[in-house]
Amino acid sequence: MTVLAPPRPPRAAEVRRGLSAPERRTRRRLVVRWVSIGVGLLLVAATPVVTSILASHALQEASAPPSLAEVSRLGQTQMTPAGMAYAQLHQQASFNLLHLPQPASELGMQENATVVLEPSAGGIQTTVVGPSGGVEAWASSIAATSERGDWVRLEVTEDALGFGDFTRLMQRVDVLAQMLDWRWSDRLADAAASAVAEGVRTGETTLVTVEGSDAFGVPTSGRIECTAQGACTLTTVFDVG
Repeated sequence: MTVLAPPRPPRAAEVRRGLSAPERRTRRRLVVRWVSIGVGLLLVAATPVVTSILASHALQEASAPPSLAEVSRLGQTQMTPAGMAYAQLHQQASFNLLHLPQPASELGMQENATVVLEPSAGGIQTTVVGPSGGVEAWASSIAATSERGDWVRLEVTEDALGFGDFTRLMQRVDVLAQMLDWRWSDRLADAAASAVAEGVRTGETTLVTVEGSDAFGVPTSGRIECTAQGACTLTTVFDVG
């Protein structure tokens, strides 16, 4: 007796050979479509995972303690690329004036240089600690100067965006004058406001110096600078050398 094997199902290649050209094109389009949909679904599913990994990495980087290349053991923000990048990332800077004089190397600076730290956005919350207390400022610029190997000057600048904000700036001068025992009075404040208004009217820049003292434990003074458009800054100068 002859046993007949069941018919073998046609292979995919044979099926394809049995399709007409239009049918093969339609089949390819369907395959491509479903593969594309599958890849898209995989990407959508993977996006939250990738985002979570990146966010976790960013948080770990932001919360990591500073290295000595960024902040010294004395709490000095290093005026180096690494130190300034750390200050910009965290929007914080600190300077310790308790032990003076200090070498320029304490801030990572060369013997004769002026290094300026500016925020990448907004400002930098700056803390300066001295023998008689501390000063905090939301700084738009921080400049450190060294001469002959010593750190000699720290300048912390705050912004007033326009003449309409000049009142706030003058209030800040009042606060610092009381804290640092600057030579300041209502008469001098009125004279400064008049000088700035006149500069805006005539299209000239204005510079007002505020006589300081050493009540902070180091000599300090103030400087108000305004453009012809009335955009003003207040700089607190610490003579540390």
